[in-house]
Amino acid sequence: MKGLCLFAACLLLSASNCFAASLTRSGCAGQVFNCFVNPCSVSQCSYPGSHCIADYCGGCNAVWYDGHTKLSAQQCSTATT
Repeated sequence: MKGLCLFAACLLLSASNCFAASLTRSGCAGQVFNCFVNPCSVSQCSYPGSHCIADYCGGCNAVWYDGHTKLSAQQCSTATT
């Protein structure tokens, strides 16, 4: 029962903090996280032609690109289609 309560608390608070892995991945100086879902599946970017790459270094991050150029949050939220 204690494990179930801990699991529920993780869901309510911050799943990424509860399931942080202490793995080392090339190019990641921090923790590599195990996420419940792909961060790209719960993120949106209205920039035309943008694509998302999930980044698990330091958290559950959705990183949006236009080709090889990383887009800012402002570019994703203010773009018109």
